[in-house]
Amino acid sequence: MPNDRLSREDDAFLSRELQKIERDVIKTDYPDMPFAEGKIIPFSRELPPGVETYIYRISNILGMSKIISNNANDLPRVDIDFKEAIGKIVTIGNEFAYTFRDIRSAKVAGRSLNSELMLSSKEATTRFFNEMIQYGDSIHGMIGLYNNPNVTEFAVSTVGSGSPNTAWYVAEIAVKTPDQIIADVNSFIISITTLSKGTRRANLVLLPLVHYAHLVTTPRSANSDTTILGWLEKTNPTVKFMAVEELNITRLTAKGILGPAGGALTGSMMMALTIAKDTIKVHLPMPYKVQPTYQLGLEMVTPTEMEIGGVDIRKPYAFAYAKNI
Repeated sequence: MPNDRLSREDDAFLSRELQKIERDVIKTDYPDMPFAEGKIIPFSRELPPGVETYIYRISNILGMSKIISNNANDLPRVDIDFKEAIGKIVTIGNEFAYTFRDIRSAKVAGRSLNSELMLSSKEATTRFFNEMIQYGDSIHGMIGLYNNPNVTEFAVSTVGSGSPNTAWYVAEIAVKTPDQIIADVNSFIISITTLSKGTRRANLVLLPLVHYAHLVTTPRSANSDTTILGWLEKTNPTVKFMAVEELNITRLTAKGILGPAGGALTGSMMMALTIAKDTIKVHLPMPYKVQPTYQLGLEMVTPTEMEIGGVDIRKPYAFAYAKNI
């Protein structure tokens, strides 16, 4: 009758192997998932693991200074309009397992356990986190970046020849001229400065992948050796332009994203952001963590988990959407 428990030696071998694999896996980067890597929105570790909800303040600056005399008694009042919001923390996770035979075979052969299982586990969690930051999860009350109510909608010009007439690109055909696209983007960026009364300036514009590719490959004009993107970067030197496949209309509609004002999308979206520690954050009370292994039948199962929050936009005037492009 086979032994239904792992031997002490095999158990010690498994423990050593998992520790070695975990050290390597935790350091793994995923360049194609920049949101989950904290390369776009800063992460906050201020909340301890185990927190389920938290309260944060959303603020708008009210008022503006003016030139005053020495004995002025009519100074303009500056205030801050606060409202409180409740954020949620959820746990995400998965598990992987090695069979007793996997462990014995590796030990007898003098080779390491296959690290692909834990690598796949971390990648699955990272990919899910990357999407949660962008899309949120309405079922669990998680607010993402693209459906965040604390963002202003920017009205794109209606001068295009496509349907909708706000679109840049329809069925792989450009329906707005380079000048019209440049005007849209520049007005979009300036809208942040206008909304914030000059206190904020957008430093990042996220574009759907197809639209970004069009900017990269299309000349500014027939006689120009500068692309549309090159021109935009020259005229907006402090703004980074970045391609995000998840802003494509197909992905947005699949995730139920309607944009800030609701209504069905008829085109992709772009977003202008002012990234700073006091404008936006994503709470990460507990990064990807490998929990103790346990036996299930003739397998040793390793659960993993991660605690994450939604997207907290603290300064609404520092962000804007533009849809149906």
